[in-house]
Order: sequence, then C-alpha cells, then structure tokens
Amino acid sequence: MKQAQAVFGQYLDTSPDGVHWARRPRRLLAAQGGDYMMVTRDHRQQRWWLNERASDQGGRNAALRTSRDWKHWSELEVVFGKESDPEFNRTFQWHGGLTPFNYGNLNLGLLEKWSMAGHGAHCELVCQRDGGKWQRVAPGRPFLDVGPEGAFDRMLAYPTHNAPGRVGDRLLFFYTGGGVKTHPRRGLPMSIGLATLGRDRFAGLAQWRNLPAGKVVTRPLTIPHPHLLVNVELFEQVPLRLAVTWPDGTVIPGYCLEDSQVATQVDRVYTPARWKAKPDLAELRGKEVVLQFEVVSAALYGYRFHAG
Repeated sequence: MKQAQAVFGQYLDTSPDGVHWARRPRRLLAAQGGDYMMVTRDHRQQRWWLNERASDQGGRNAALRTSRDWKHWSELEVVFGKESDPEFNRTFQWHGGLTPFNYGNLNLGLLEKWSMAGHGAHCELVCQRDGGKWQRVAPGRPFLDVGPEGAFDRMLAYPTHNAPGRVGDRLLFFYTGGGVKTHPRRGLPMSIGLATLGRDRFAGLAQWRNLPAGKVVTRPLTIPHPHLLVNVELFEQVPLRLAVTWPDGTVIPGYCLEDSQVATQVDRVYTPARWKAKPDLAELRGKEVVLQFEVVSAALYGYRFHAG
C-alpha cells in the first residue's frame, strides 16, 4: 500500500504524432484523492485545465488546477464539493468530472452528477465568466441525461472530456453511456454515444400555450451592426415578434411588434429579423436601444448582430 501511494499521481507521456508514444511517463503531481483526472484547453487564457478530486470533501467532488506550461500547476481549487448543495453526500455526489471549455465569451462545462438516491448518473450545465466563480445554470436539471428504459445509456451519461465539435449549425457531444448490468460479476456495459444540440442552444427562455404572451426585454445596448439574427425554436409555428424601443420604452417608428417579420426556417438555427418597412437596423447603428421580444409557444435562445 505504501509503495502504491508513493507513485500515485498525475503523469505525462508524449507522442510526436498521437499514435506512437514514448512510454516514459513523468509524474506531474501527486494525486490528492480518488482516481479521476482529465485535461482540457483554455484557449482564451492560453492555459490548461486539469480536473481531479480533492481529498477533504467527504465524497466525490470536482476540483481544478491550471497551468500554462504543464510544469507549474496552481493549487487545487474545489469548484463543486460539500459546500455546493445541501443534498451533497446525502442524495448525490459530484463524480469528479468537470469538463470545461471556451464558448463565445463564456466558459461552459459539463458537471458529472453521481446519484445516491433514485437512478441515473447524468450531467448538469455549468458556466463561468473569466475571473468569476463557476455556477450551475439550472441546479437539479439534467443537461446530458440518461436514456429511456432499455437504452444503452440507461444508467450513466458522462462526456468523453472534450469540448463539443461543430458541424454546420449542430454541436456534437460525444459521451460515455452506461447500460443496465446483465450479469452480477460483470461491470456496467459501456458504449460511446453522440448527442447533438443546435448552435448556441444551451439554455433558453420558453413559453407554451400560456397567456399572456411571454416577454423578454433586454438591457439598453448599442447596435454594432445593421443585421440582427434571432435564435428561436417555434413549437406551434406562431411567429416570434420583436420591437425596438429607445431606453425609455418609447417604440421607434417602423420597429413595432405589429410590423415585425421573423420567419424561422427549419434548416437554420438563426433567423434574420425584419420589419415591414425596415429590412435591417442600419439607421440605428451606433445608437442605444432596447429589444423587446414577444414569445408565444416558442423558445428564445439568443440573438446576435452581424455586418452582413
């Protein structure tokens, strides 16, 4: 046991081509606790994230180190552990896996949740702004969930510790799916699965068959480009409506809800916003305005401006 503890840690091996390996592993760090680690790239900060477990949390937890050179690593920071939720160590633990990746001006991550009551090990979505704390986007709600009865991922759905890939308007998440054990002496059957998501559709504001209509009002913003694209999913083909107002709430002539024309297309995630007499926002470029969305039987995921 003492000999094993003396060599327990995080190791680095190298390869010139990703196929042939030197097989001369060098220990980077002595492991804090558990048997879990992975590394992903923080491109924005030109550094690496290393995920492992801390030993003082009383259960599985997610902790991170960072490094710019693979030689010098920061102190281990517990991101989600015994202080992150009153149900920690009662009904669940964090398995240890936090797969962080850059996305736009945010950092997002998949946080592995290990169930101790009920069934199914799934992932929650977490986010962080540079320099801030990691936060759970929707505590208690699975983002990458287990499958239905009989599915290969009925018991477990954890990411393969990579940022999602992108093909067109779809994001690709490769993950490990664990099924139901069929023999008492064998482990959980594992397979690689693929989950997909529309671009920029990690979270949204939705309304379905409830009156009055949902309303989303932005903070005052400056129009940087003439064209506005809206990321919306319609549930019953009721068009999204959009008004543009001055910061005091006064509707700008030609940009009222009644003149709005946001016609979604099935094969596109983003839809251009237009108005009857206003094809774009060119005349408002550089001015401070407010966007007011009317949402009926739809999910609004976001919007963006582009030069066209």
